[in-house]
Amino acid sequence: MSEIVNRTAEVAAQWHQHLVWIRMNVAYIKAELPHLLDNGHEVSDIEDLLASFASVFEHFCGSEFDLFVAARASEVKESEKQALIGKLHRTRECFRAWVHDYHGVVQRRRAAGGPSLPLVLLQGCGAELLKAHTCFVEVIEAYVQEIESSSNDPMKHF
Repeated sequence: MSEIVNRTAEVAAQWHQHLVWIRMNVAYIKAELPHLLDNGHEVSDIEDLLASFASVFEHFCGSEFDLFVAARASEVKESEKQALIGKLHRTRECFRAWVHDYHGVVQRRRAAGGPSLPLVLLQGCGAELLKAHTCFVEVIEAYVQEIESSSNDPMKHF
């Protein structure tokens, strides 16, 4: 493997640290659902949200795979770096709508009434999810900037 492929793998390992934390919080919420149900709480909106995460994660995996293919193509042909950047942007956006939907569930629960165990769970995990998602996005944005600056610098060999 060459430099761009290796660097992309290094950066992917960085964004995966944050992705693992997102997945861990989603799993934590899922593990708590039976306890909430046993205590009489309505959780269908949370179940729907968690179910939608599976397809979002699957979309991410496909996007990330395409990105790795584009990384190799950009090593072979300099002009392919723009395609790589496009794939990075696509990967960066994979979870944004889901995070927005998560926030919507929290907002609807807040509007529906006072504090509840499901709301406390969503708020606690949501803070961690948002922080991890922000870091995930920042890692990818920094890599895009790195690629763009190396492409603009004729003296730098990427």
